Amino acid sequence: MRPAVLIAVLAAVPPGAALAHHSIAGIYETGRSITVRGRLTLVEVVNPHSRFQLDSGGTVWTIESRGVAGMEQRGFDRSAFRVGDQVSVVGSPARDGSKSIWLNTLTKGGRTFESRR
Repeated sequence: MRPAVLIAVLAAVPPGAALAHHSIAGIYETGRSITVRGRLTLVEVVNPHSRFQLDSGGTVWTIESRGVAGMEQRGFDRSAFRVGDQVSVVGSPARDGSKSIWLNTLTKGGRTFESRR
């Protein structure tokens, strides 16, 4: 590639875009899992990562997962999990001790969504 073309391509990339995506292992303890139960207060299936919030007895947890395509490929049904649902979440806790989890499974009643597949 010619230097002028390379410079033009790099100039077109927004600052920080190349560094925007990160490994979940740097943020979450992927070798460990915890279970949290409570009521969903947010369900956002969006890119780059889907987010859920869970109120567990007054403690609010942020649950992060794959983007839209990753959720759909694993069979996530948006109508199956809604704000107000009582759920159980199993996932990897945040390394910094914050109330944040990377989703492994999300269960409501007898219905389970597995993000790890």
